Amino acid sequence: MKVLCIAVNHPRFILSHRLHLVKEALRRGLKVVVLCPYDQEVQALTQLGLHVEIIQLKRKSINPLGEFATIYSFYKALKKINPDVFHGFTIKPVLYGTLV
Repeated sequence: MKVLCIAVNHPRFILSHRLHLVKEALRRGLKVVVLCPYDQEVQALTQLGLHVEIIQLKRKSINPLGEFATIYSFYKALKKINPDVFHGFTIKPVLYGTLV
């Protein structure tokens, strides 16, 4: 089964901006994994049939040590998931996901 991994800095962005994409991917038989920090909307994502991998990410942080921890969190998650396609949405997931 092909795996689509979408990384966002808040789970509500999937619901508000990428819902059509994930529904179509599920319809075509792809496994969809969302990388995001934990929030209440995570439950809504799992109810849609998405797999959620919680990562350490603070949207407004610029602390270098915290950002290194975020990059490492991306590394561990992407190594575990081994996606066929990675789609970063919002700036930190795009930069860090691409770097990893």
